[in-house]
Amino acid sequence: MAEESVYRRIRKNMDEKNSLDDISLKTGIPKDTLGDIERGYRKPAPEDVVVLSDAYDNKRLCRWYCASECPVGQRLGLPKVDGLEKEQLGLIALSLIDSINSLQKVNIERVVEISKDGLIDVTETDDYTTLKKSLRKISKAYNALLRWEEDGNIIGCEVPKDKDEE
Repeated sequence: MAEESVYRRIRKNMDEKNSLDDISLKTGIPKDTLGDIERGYRKPAPEDVVVLSDAYDNKRLCRWYCASECPVGQRLGLPKVDGLEKEQLGLIALSLIDSINSLQKVNIERVVEISKDGLIDVTETDDYTTLKKSLRKISKAYNALLRWEEDGNIIGCEVPKDKDEE
């Protein structure tokens, strides 16, 4: 038996029962087209994914599509969304801790020294590369945390916005 498509899995896991007819009415996408998408006979158009994401109330679907099925997203190397299960905060926290620990390998005094002239010369490339890798790890972990929050995992409280978001 072929692996069940993401689109079918999401529809089946929705709180309410939703038939292809129901989703077709919500989205305006013909039932036959939805069936073909769910069976893997047809790739959805990007605008269909947006509409389906809204109908399924599943924000992760668009990110999954961009990283997994969209040629542009694949070419840009967008981070994969593993399946469409909710990420666990614990795993994100561990990733953040690991990425922050990687900054300990960076000699801050050396970074200041490198920055003084605004150029990276041959003697500074190793230190610069270490800094860049550490910051990239932190960025990925931070973005995972933002996606987790965006997916509605904070319940019963208002999360204050960062000053730079206002």
